[in-house]
Amino acid sequence: MAPMTACGGKKGGAKLNLCLQWPSIPVADDFNAKLKTALQEIKRKEYAAADLLLEALLKEKPNDLNALVLRAAAQSGIGSYHAARRTLERAQRAHPRSYIPCYNLAVLALKLGEGKETARQYYEMSREFGGPRDLKLEAKLQ
Repeated sequence: MAPMTACGGKKGGAKLNLCLQWPSIPVADDFNAKLKTALQEIKRKEYAAADLLLEALLKEKPNDLNALVLRAAAQSGIGSYHAARRTLERAQRAHPRSYIPCYNLAVLALKLGEGKETARQYYEMSREFGGPRDLKLEAKLQ
């Protein structure tokens, strides 16, 4: 079964657009149950708690895409934007054909004031990898 995706908006109140592999995390095992808990913490704006949980989960599965993206959202939520960038870059290295890290790096590049060109490159890369079109982001890149 192909993975489903959910992107856009400010899901969970995080300061970084959260783009996940699944619209909701299926609870098939303990790891995914903990991922779901982290997502709920982000939704409640309990970013520090989510970050601690995700740090532990990433020791278990260092390259899990959803754990990395959620951790970047938690880091962004607590204002650790450069840590969020490093986490998204790690996700991009681990999943080089996934649009999710690229999309989130585009949003973060704008947030950090790195320039529209940098953000546009990440966004275009996300589109090349099958990411959905985001008209609001495109407007900001004009």
